[in-house]
Amino acid sequence: MEDSSQNPARREGRPLPPIDRGMKPVRRVPLFGRPGAPTVNPPGFGPNVPAGPKPAIAAAPPGSVARPAGPHPVARPPRPAAAPKAVRPITGIVYARRYKLEEAIGHGGRGTVYKAWDTVLGVHVALKFLPPGAALKSEAVDEIRREAVVTMRLSHANIVRLHNIEMMGNQFFLVMEYVDGENLRQIIDRLGSLAPSTVSEIARSCASALAYAHSVGVIHRDIKPENLMIDKDSVLKIVDFGTSVMAHSPGLDEYLEGTPGYMSPEQIRGGGSVDARTDIYAFGAVMAELLTGKAALVYDGDVNHLLEVRPQGLESLPPAVVAALVKAMEPDRDARWASAVEFCRALTRALEGDRAGV
Repeated sequence: MEDSSQNPARREGRPLPPIDRGMKPVRRVPLFGRPGAPTVNPPGFGPNVPAGPKPAIAAAPPGSVARPAGPHPVARPPRPAAAPKAVRPITGIVYARRYKLEEAIGHGGRGTVYKAWDTVLGVHVALKFLPPGAALKSEAVDEIRREAVVTMRLSHANIVRLHNIEMMGNQFFLVMEYVDGENLRQIIDRLGSLAPSTVSEIARSCASALAYAHSVGVIHRDIKPENLMIDKDSVLKIVDFGTSVMAHSPGLDEYLEGTPGYMSPEQIRGGGSVDARTDIYAFGAVMAELLTGKAALVYDGDVNHLLEVRPQGLESLPPAVVAALVKAMEPDRDARWASAVEFCRALTRALEGDRAGV
């Protein structure tokens, strides 16, 4: 079977041929109840509903989370607080003599994403600015530069493209592909659990993108519904590489990065141990949530609890599906699936076998 990371067509984002049940990227995800989609849902998919709210780029994780004490004490300091100084971006203003800000479409601890009009190319783009209180701090500037360096290495149909990093005055900002669609959090809130066939298509696209990123040494570290978008053409896009790192980079976990409920135990413990299986843990949590409509890894406010938490609420799913999901979310990374492709094969076979009654 062809390795998704070795196909130039996928890396360059060119149209791909139709897929079979293998691991090729999926160009279309059948989501109903949206403009241009069928008006009748398949059995078990959910009610026919109107289109959701205005699309939004997924927000960055809301700041750092204190690492646990207890059995895994960590001496690293908390992330330094930012002193508010810089000027907040203003809609209607043209930045870098080119990008006219239209509206804010995403907020988070790592900055704000704006929809903007590129007056040179005549297309919409997304601009990511640092938070006003961090825009002049060297640590924050280093982070946005790191995000640019990592994301510029990626060229895949299911990963949001970074066009450039720009500077206006003393503020850096990223110029990215604008994704006109919804993130999976919005879709879950609107539809609840999704049909197995739809989850299979989402899983294939996500696995293809992750396998490619891992093949070039990039670990996302914050896979969650908010960072997986479906655009108006029903193509999945992974967004927000603000927490991503190159595998085996020194000091890659100086601070606790990620989102509780999707963070792997090794992210919480630290010690430079994250690798591709860190993303597989979160990938499994997202797929479980799509199938049940509820979070599988419950965060009660204590990150120590997440070190050994087991997935919940999977009782209504077929045993083969549960087995694939539970293995993806094993606390011990050595017990997880070895790759995103391996996990996706097991999950989609279980889902499609259940749908077909075989």
